[in-house]
Amino acid sequence: MHQDRRWEEEQPRSPWRWVAGVVLLGALGIGGFYGYRALQSHDGLLAELPGMRQTLDAAARRVGALEEKLLASSEQWSSLAAAVGELKGNLRASTAMLRRQNDRIGEDTRRRLREEMGLQTKALQARLKDLEAQVASEQARVSQLEQTVASARRQTSQEVARLEQDRVGDRAHLSAQVNRLDRQMEGGRSDLAAFARTFDRRRIDFEAGLNHAKEVAPGVNLTVTHTDIGRQRYNGWVFLMPDRRTLWIQGRGLQQPLAFYSGDDGKPREVVITRVTKYSVIGHVNMPAAPASVARVKPGPAPGS
Repeated sequence: MHQDRRWEEEQPRSPWRWVAGVVLLGALGIGGFYGYRALQSHDGLLAELPGMRQTLDAAARRVGALEEKLLASSEQWSSLAAAVGELKGNLRASTAMLRRQNDRIGEDTRRRLREEMGLQTKALQARLKDLEAQVASEQARVSQLEQTVASARRQTSQEVARLEQDRVGDRAHLSAQVNRLDRQMEGGRSDLAAFARTFDRRRIDFEAGLNHAKEVAPGVNLTVTHTDIGRQRYNGWVFLMPDRRTLWIQGRGLQQPLAFYSGDDGKPREVVITRVTKYSVIGHVNMPAAPASVARVKPGPAPGS
């Protein structure tokens, strides 16, 4: 009787308990569904947490068993409520553990990403330093090449200027030589014209020592002060009597006649050197064949011309 009364007292409230149980089971099912979907989006997390899936499967099986028991007998409501509370506690613990593991996995992932990014950054910085060193080396090489090119240009400009000066100097020297040769040829033509007027010549050979005055012909005294064997040239002077005139000789070579005029006949005389030795010169004097007066010496070409 007591049990019947208790059943009658509890019977009106049993629909509400059924409704509460169904709502609770629906909430647990929805939470498990979304938890499972959330876990499916993290394949790595599921791979690391196989035990949690088994726990959820076991919880689902237990919920199914409890639902069968609830449908079978309302007397088992208290045990069902306790089981549901335990299940809720397990679900909360599992959810908290999943959150902690998710946070840990996220932190590990971020840490690995930071480490990988740090390694990549270090590699990029090292590569950048190598590139900067290569660029600095190339810049130094280019600067050295520019200096070398500038130095070569300066040297080339200086060489061109020097060659231009030498060319100008050589041209001036050549012009002077040409002018001198022209004067000599003009003098030679004059001498040839004079010689053409007369063929009566006599030759007086001589050898004059160094630094000794020698009368190489009547009224003609030759003094040699220097000889150049390599170039076959000599220096000195010719002293003419009786007017005491001096003809200076400077760097005259072989077969270069020193012509002068003396006497009233207007016929030329000339001293010709044919050989230069270390201590003397050898040559001859061309004189008119007929005796000539030496009372006056006519002006002739300048000495050394």
